[in-house]
Amino acid sequence: MKFIFTAISILYFGIALGQNFEEYFYNKSLRFDFVFEGNKKQTQVTLQPLVQTDQWHGRTVNLNQNNLQGDAQINVIDIKSKKIIYTQSFSSLYMEWLTLKQADSQVFKTEQVLYIPYPKNKFKVEMYFFNNNKPQKAYEQVFNLVEKNVTTLPKANPAFTVLNKATNTKSPINVAIVAEGFKNNEMDTFTKYAQKTVAVLFKHQAFAKHKDAFNIYAVYTESKDSGVSSLTTNEYKNTVAQSSFGTFNSERYLTTSKLFHLHDQLTGIHYDHLIIIANTDVYGGGGIYNAYTLTSTFDKTFDQVVVHEFGHSFAGLGDEYFYENDVFSDAAKHNQVEPWVKNNTTLVDFDSKWKSKLEENTPIPTPYTNDKTDRVGVYLGIENGKVYIPHQDCRMHTNTATQFCSVCSDAIEELILHYTQQK
Repeated sequence: MKFIFTAISILYFGIALGQNFEEYFYNKSLRFDFVFEGNKKQTQVTLQPLVQTDQWHGRTVNLNQNNLQGDAQINVIDIKSKKIIYTQSFSSLYMEWLTLKQADSQVFKTEQVLYIPYPKNKFKVEMYFFNNNKPQKAYEQVFNLVEKNVTTLPKANPAFTVLNKATNTKSPINVAIVAEGFKNNEMDTFTKYAQKTVAVLFKHQAFAKHKDAFNIYAVYTESKDSGVSSLTTNEYKNTVAQSSFGTFNSERYLTTSKLFHLHDQLTGIHYDHLIIIANTDVYGGGGIYNAYTLTSTFDKTFDQVVVHEFGHSFAGLGDEYFYENDVFSDAAKHNQVEPWVKNNTTLVDFDSKWKSKLEENTPIPTPYTNDKTDRVGVYLGIENGKVYIPHQDCRMHTNTATQFCSVCSDAIEELILHYTQQK
């Protein structure tokens, strides 16, 4: 089904009381494969055939609440009760595209995979994109599912290893670390870096504190070619995630817009979050909220970058650095609304951010100091702009930081508790 919308805001939101999982859902997943295509003038959202899997691997608490707004949200509404019974916020390469000058006239297309728990009764799916924090309805459709209308993919059942086991929650956070650009004879190297990923992640107190809430798997997805593609050098590889450097003309930006095949290869794996480790020594990576982390393996900054990018994809944290003449810096300079990420502010709605953590008489903006004192402030994040950050240093700011700052750590913990404990 195709759904076309233009930039007309439709305001809609209702909050339903919490419900238990078994009341509305079967213990299996329904996968929605969408194609997002268009530009600032018009967007087309096209749904591919529905796919079901045998278990639900996402959260089973706080089903009808989001901890973060995100760039978009998908809502599942029970037709009989008219309640939102499941919601998930997310971001997409397509939303980043819409912030760029090229999107004034050029067209971009990307794939988006979203999972919902399988509803027991007739339901409606609504999707909203946010433009300046205002929701615009991007898609809606009513479903009355019968088995013949849903595809059941044969399990790919790739080999995997359990790297961390959740022990104290009935709603664990399931993370798959996926091999990208690794051939069969290179999997020992992938294993080493998957193990390293877990080790460096839990060196950060924000995650170490809740280590027993995570199931983490290393998944041995084989690629036909070794390495990854690059749009800037016109080098192309046949890999499982079809990732490439050079996204949106940013040489270091490593992403993929081809997600259907990757998720096909992961059927049979319990996951709700993805960390994709790419077989390359070129510096770069990318992290998209509730989509994936993607990072190069052999660069000397691997330890820092993989955790930084997971800060984006898992916790929805924003960057705290900006490059001159960078596409994202240019977009940030023109930000006239309060960002939804918890570690950036434009002061438009600072009360919703870390204002309560400031010491009395803290100047705004807060000047940087040579010793980078660990004091909560309102530090300029971009020259000639109005984007501010809470600390002088943080994992989301530099590769020399050893931890997340206090604001980012709080945001990570809030999200972990949202996924694992009923409010």
